[in-house]
Amino acid sequence: MKVLFCRWQHDADLIQVAEGYQAVLELAKTYQTNFWLQDLRKRSYSDKAFAFEKDLVLALDKTLSIHTYIAYLMLPLQKELITKGTPLVRTNNNLTIRYFINEHDALLWLERKQQNI
Repeated sequence: MKVLFCRWQHDADLIQVAEGYQAVLELAKTYQTNFWLQDLRKRSYSDKAFAFEKDLVLALDKTLSIHTYIAYLMLPLQKELITKGTPLVRTNNNLTIRYFINEHDALLWLERKQQNI
């Protein structure tokens, strides 16, 4: 599938979020994949953690050497709180992010992005 699955198994503090993204970045380089599925369903909502995460992901945009697609999989309430005032699809120089509540839809989107490259 050439998709890097990242499933958070519990809530995470700011340090764990940063370490998690660094690990994902290293794995993506090792396996040469630019399609990520970030499963946040087991993480509780925290304004501070998700604001930090948004900033961290935007900072990743500057370090990525190839365009990367991240499908965020979350609970409906998480999606509502996180995307309030945010477009459902965000694109920067080397990064496209989309939010989902259904894993099938997230994987289908990533598959379509792979076919478009």
